[in-house]
Order: sequence, then C-alpha cells, then structure tokens
Amino acid sequence: MPTLTDFSAMDEQDQDREAAIEGELDELIEALEEVKQLSEDDRKIARAAVTKIMKLGNRVFNSQVTQEALAAQCVKAKMKPKKMIRMVATRWNSLFPVLQRALELREPLDALCKLPEFNKVAKRKLRKFKLTPGEWIMIEQLKDLLHLFVQASNLICRSKIPLIYETIPTMDALVDALDKVIIDTKKLAVIRAAAAAGRATILKYYAKTDDNIMIRIGMVMMPRYKTSYFVSQNWPQDWITAAVEHVRDEWSQRYRPLVPAPPPPAIADPVCFVLSFMHLY
Repeated sequence: MPTLTDFSAMDEQDQDREAAIEGELDELIEALEEVKQLSEDDRKIARAAVTKIMKLGNRVFNSQVTQEALAAQCVKAKMKPKKMIRMVATRWNSLFPVLQRALELREPLDALCKLPEFNKVAKRKLRKFKLTPGEWIMIEQLKDLLHLFVQASNLICRSKIPLIYETIPTMDALVDALDKVIIDTKKLAVIRAAAAAGRATILKYYAKTDDNIMIRIGMVMMPRYKTSYFVSQNWPQDWITAAVEHVRDEWSQRYRPLVPAPPPPAIADPVCFVLSFMHLY
C-alpha cells in the first residue's frame, strides 16, 4: 500500500508535469503569428476588460446592498432583475456565464457603477469597473469565442456514459469553428489571437490521441461513424487502415475465444430424434 510519502512524491511529479506542459503551451502560443502581431495596447485592453468584469462580479455578488441596487437599476431599465455571477477559478468554463450575464446587464451595470453611494470611498469605488464601449465589444466577442468551448465541453460531459468516440469529432468541430474566427477580419485582433492560441492548444492534445488506440477503436465500432468519418475528414488511407487493424488486433488479443465452441450435435435420423422425446408425453 502506498505511504503518505509516496502520495506526496506522486503529487510533486504531477505538479512538475503540469508546469512543464504549461511552459510548452506558453512557448507554443507566443510563437503564433497572430499573437506576435498583438500590440501591448491590445493586450492591456483585453486584460483590463476581463479584470473589470470579474472584479465587478465579485463585488456585486458578495454585497447584498449592491445586489439590491443592481436590481433597482434593472427595474429602471425595464428589465427583469438578475443577479451578477462571479467567476470560480477552479471550475471549467466559469468565465463564460460571467461575461454572458454582464452583457445581459450592461445598462444596469453601467448605471450602478455611476451611483454616488458606491463611489464615496476611494478604494471601494465602482466607477473604476465601468467598461468603455470598446471594452464591451471585446467582452461580446470573447463571450462568443468561449461559447465554442462551452458547447464542446457540454457535448462530452452530457452523459454519465464515457463518450470516448466523440473525442476526435468534437476536436475537429472545434478546430473548424476556431479557424473561422481566426480569418474573420471583423473580429478584434486580440480575439483572433485568442482563437489561434486555443486552436494551437487543441492540436497539441489532438496529437496525444495517437497514444490512445481506444479512441479510434471506439469510433470504428460506433455505427454512426465507422470508417466513413475518417474518409469525410480526408484521413490518409494508411491511417484508416491502421484504425481498423487496431480493432482487429484488440479483438484477437482480448476478446477472441481461446477454445473453439463445440459444434452442435448432428441428427442422423429425424424420425428417431422425434421418437426419443415421445416418452415425455
């Protein structure tokens, strides 16, 4: 049985591995052309907008007085009162609902940040969290970008049954969607760079699927996919052949009966076979 020392050592190894992966991803992302072309001003605007929304969300969420004031501003704007959401750093995709709710409450939030009662104390002023029109545009486009990842996560996590056969199709769909964002000149440069960074990260992990034959086996065995999905995605024929061979090898090594089943008994004379059961009646 592993000791506490063993568990501690394994935990350190996991942390070292995660740090190494993060370092590789940072280098990969910074090498992207879309990221290189970003100005420092673009980066500052993006960081400032997201930081404002996150801090404002926490401030409103943690104060009953501020929540009531926000509700009052919703009524003035002829909107149904809604609460602001705060981001949870340890929860996947938790930034998306924060941005989505902030956009829904844009008018009430702007009004809230200008109320005198919340701007008396310098360190507690809400005015500093009020977004500019340009920052709201960035938040809107970032929300749409994050929605792509939320959709992918919901697809994989929608069932208690492991959907391993959906891994590659989901990654393919996400990469295709990010490609459209990257070439969309109507998007802000920082959003296109974020899409490129997301695409590079996905492709890095996409390559890791080569180490897990069960993903391809699951797809070949899935009636909806089989090998037709690989053909539709223009996979080289040798890749498709290898996927089919994985299925055959796995069946031969793990599922093929070791002892042949005995043949059914031969019936020499049907009449004798019937008479042999007549004593039962």
